[in-house]
Amino acid sequence: MLSSWIYQVVSAIPIDLSEKLEGLYCGESHCALQSNVQIWNLLKDFLSRLQGNLRDFQNPQITQAAIKQPSISLTVDDLYLRDEEVTLGAEIVNVDADILRSKRNFGGLRAIITSVSDNVGELKRNNFLFEQEGDSYYKLTLKPNTLPSGLYRLEVETSNPHKQGPQVVHNLFEVVE
Repeated sequence: MLSSWIYQVVSAIPIDLSEKLEGLYCGESHCALQSNVQIWNLLKDFLSRLQGNLRDFQNPQITQAAIKQPSISLTVDDLYLRDEEVTLGAEIVNVDADILRSKRNFGGLRAIITSVSDNVGELKRNNFLFEQEGDSYYKLTLKPNTLPSGLYRLEVETSNPHKQGPQVVHNLFEVVE
């Protein structure tokens, strides 16, 4: 599931600015947009520019810097059967290849999976490491029956956070019988 940020913001963009914001991307999933600091800062910045001079808002350097924030793009299904593998994909995006190499992909990606269901007993929060499958693409596969039935919050972050790296992103998924 790709972020729905582009689709959320389309109706809020004045028609004369629509081409300026082409390629706007945020890795956060729709269910967690409200809790992402990066999105709040981006909105605050865009709204303050709209209140001022439109020429400031149309400055391509400022706009591109805001649009091209380092992020993690998640591929997560909404629903998994308990007796099937839970496969999660993640990709580091909007980070220059030279920075990725020099920072060693920020130590890779890890998933923090937290149960938000009342019916799950001992499993409350688990850490899992993604396996790197390309320069910036990662995959995590959990064997069948690893997670009990229930609703889970997923957080994906770099193992070695850095100011040039992506921020934590979130999603939800459910495991059913």
